[in-house]
Amino acid sequence: MSNPLRAALEYARLGYAVLPLQPGEKRPHGRLAPNGLKDASTDPEVLHRWWQAGAQAGVGILPPAEVLVLDFDDPQAWDGLRAEHPELAEAPRQRTPRGGVHVFLKLPQGVIGTLTTTAKKLPGLDLRGLGRAYLAAAPTELPSGAYHWEVPLLPPAELPLAPEGLLLQLLPPPPPPPPEYQAVSFRGLKGDRLSRRLEGLLHWACERVAAAPEGTRHNTLLNAARLMGGYTHLGLAPEQGIRALAEAGVRSGLPLSEAETTARDGLRYGQGAPLELPADEGRGGHSLAPAEALEAHRQAVKLLEGLTPESWPEQRAALLEALQGLDPVSVDLLLKQAASKLGVGVGAMQKALREHARGDEAEPTTARELTRLALEYSELWKDGESTAWATVRVEDHTENWPVRSRAFRLWLTRLYYEERDRPPNAQALQDALATVEARALFAGDEHPVHTRVAHQDGAVWLDLGRPDWQAVRITAEGWSVLPPEVRFRRSKATGALPIPIQGGGEALKDILSPWALEEAPLTLVLAWALGTLSAGPYPVLALSGEQGSGKSTLARTLQRLIDPSGDVGSLPREARDLFIAAKHSHILAFDNVSGLPGWLADGLCKIATGALHRDRELYTNDDEVFLRARRPIILNGITDYLTQQDLVDRSILLHLPPLDHYQPEAELWADFEEAHPRALGSLLDLTALALRDLPRTRTPNVRLADFARWALAAESGYTKVGVFEQAFTEMRADAVRVGLDNEPLYPLLLRLVEGGPFEGSAGELLEQLEALRGGGKKPPEGWPRTPHAVASWLKRTAPALRKVGVQVDPLKRERDKRRWKIAIQKEGGEQTSQMSPMSEARAGRTSEVTFPSPDDVSNVTANVTPPPDDISAPPGDVSNVTPHGQMSPEESRAGRIGDVDDVCDISTPHLSTQGEGEDPGDWEVLIL
Repeated sequence: MSNPLRAALEYARLGYAVLPLQPGEKRPHGRLAPNGLKDASTDPEVLHRWWQAGAQAGVGILPPAEVLVLDFDDPQAWDGLRAEHPELAEAPRQRTPRGGVHVFLKLPQGVIGTLTTTAKKLPGLDLRGLGRAYLAAAPTELPSGAYHWEVPLLPPAELPLAPEGLLLQLLPPPPPPPPEYQAVSFRGLKGDRLSRRLEGLLHWACERVAAAPEGTRHNTLLNAARLMGGYTHLGLAPEQGIRALAEAGVRSGLPLSEAETTARDGLRYGQGAPLELPADEGRGGHSLAPAEALEAHRQAVKLLEGLTPESWPEQRAALLEALQGLDPVSVDLLLKQAASKLGVGVGAMQKALREHARGDEAEPTTARELTRLALEYSELWKDGESTAWATVRVEDHTENWPVRSRAFRLWLTRLYYEERDRPPNAQALQDALATVEARALFAGDEHPVHTRVAHQDGAVWLDLGRPDWQAVRITAEGWSVLPPEVRFRRSKATGALPIPIQGGGEALKDILSPWALEEAPLTLVLAWALGTLSAGPYPVLALSGEQGSGKSTLARTLQRLIDPSGDVGSLPREARDLFIAAKHSHILAFDNVSGLPGWLADGLCKIATGALHRDRELYTNDDEVFLRARRPIILNGITDYLTQQDLVDRSILLHLPPLDHYQPEAELWADFEEAHPRALGSLLDLTALALRDLPRTRTPNVRLADFARWALAAESGYTKVGVFEQAFTEMRADAVRVGLDNEPLYPLLLRLVEGGPFEGSAGELLEQLEALRGGGKKPPEGWPRTPHAVASWLKRTAPALRKVGVQVDPLKRERDKRRWKIAIQKEGGEQTSQMSPMSEARAGRTSEVTFPSPDDVSNVTANVTPPPDDISAPPGDVSNVTPHGQMSPEESRAGRIGDVDDVCDISTPHLSTQGEGEDPGDWEVLIL
């Protein structure tokens, strides 16, 4: 049993409620005790569950109401008070990490409830305990040290009494006695009954104003004037009321000018809210004797002190009954205070009082009961897009649901059904949801919401999607399964992952064995899978191959490995559908892609790198809805379906060979399910390795730099050092060719500059390309029709053209025309075929990529800076990788600080279009 748990059980046995604290902090543990003090418990089962889920949590104790804790931050203040009251030295005492002192005392019975923790009566002393304020307790450790007991703690009943002299210093002074309640007398007044009542009421109000104590005079006068203003429509003369009330204000001690202004303002306010006189004794009403009225007034004030929206249903009848028979000024003042505490209008409180007086007050409505249940059993909050959420407790775990979701409605309906044995009506449920939503949006805290993967405080969280809402927390030290400390969203698409098994070994590669991938493509697939647990941006995994190469099955395997959210699907019809799919799934997989329209290619680029989609909200004219997403994407198709250079530049292109052996689908998925826990554990080991070595890994100067750095950090865990760099560089060269091979202008442009550089305007270039194409032929799809389109094409493809040696440079304008210079160097021979390397992969064609030898670092200065003086280059031995997927700090891999001998710049490789067996006199690609 851990020391914190043992201490917590002992505190509970002594009679102190216990709270788990954040490790190394004094605040309550946000995941284990989300409701703060409300979660404090003495139940041993609860304590065991807390410290099993968070063994490093600190211990907090909440002393009961009869226990006073003296909190001295300054040791000198403690020494001074101990000298004044020597008996304090025998009381239980705890020393804080910074040298402060906590002294535990018992309050006399008559003093309980009279002290507050906010009182500041003595310098250097704060009050704790009293059932309202918790304390961190031993053996809690903070960065500055640990708490420890100097005098052991005792049960509350055995604590020494607080010294009487000390209590006299701490207790607040007694309040001034309230003004004596005076009943209105109508004797001696002339006129009809209504006039006599109005004048008598004015006389009584003036007496109350004149007797108001200092500090309440202005408000008493304002309330009295407002009350009398409500009766002017019955015949009370306004000037008579102002004059009488102002004189009463002067008698209380207010200046004449302030008294007249306040009386006039209050009367004017009251005229806007006409009132009716309450029934008197002769009309069937009832009144209280002065002593009874005074007691009722005191009780109403006491009820108001603890009034909250949550306690209103229980206190409603008692408060309204206490107001019956009080004078109108007191009733008006108390109703305003109650309305302010409940967050409602005064009119609603006046209506409730009238209903209570008539005796037709019904029991709490269904909507109120539903609201009470939601507030009592859930935590309400909002996300960054102003969506209301609720964290609800279901059995032994918590779940997060939007307030307007079907899951939250069913949960709330179940609570009401279990309490009332009947379901709520639809209107009451809608009213309650509106109230709960308002509470979450206007009073709830804001938290980010994540789908499947979250990054927080240097750790990666993976939602397992299981009914118990467990997640995996991955850090540089390893990973573990526990309740999440971040907030995940679930949807119908969320599938369950198995509980991962540590030490998965080669299981991650085993589930990919049916495709018999060579080392380079297998490394890229493993790197992509590892990248799905990074924070992004993510490369698009573009699978291609002939029929029977297992493209769809590989896409399903990779998706189910990390995010089993349904199945691979069809391409969306509009950008909004794409972003909605990304909102509910971490990995998007699209099957049988044969071509991508421009808007969809742009949308996929945005999703991969992260973007915001803005759209008009349904059933509104000018309201917008915002959809944010950054997700890994898988595409598969037979042909080279990626034609847009921007998307190609963000993709990992992988051509799958035909399968040599076909396996029954049921058998394949059975093998996958058996290996899935170990494969997932192996992937988590790699993620922990990436987190550990990421700070020591340089960012390569290459497109998709974030992904490349993440993959390089864990490279030694899934392949040999240098394999990823080689495979990634060759793939980048293929990506350039794939994009250019799908451009109809590219082969003709090469023919055009065969005889020498071209220099001219975009219009002249289009004329010459049209001549080479044959003007009478139908232009291919994507052929530019105008000079402006040609200029746009040159700007868009210039980076790719430079990588294959075609230099495109804009020249100065001549007569409002932009001129271009296009050049390529030629050694001799004929231009090679421009067939895509993805299609030629099975023919053995490879791109030539030059890397420095281990001893040659002459060409790495552009991407490598010398290591700091205090960092020495670690050895290159990476053989001691632990079964948990981690390496010792002394191990090395390409790209880390200090590893100059195995670092290369993979940003701009030297490429050649020369294939194996081709004439060496062909085009040489030269980067100009």
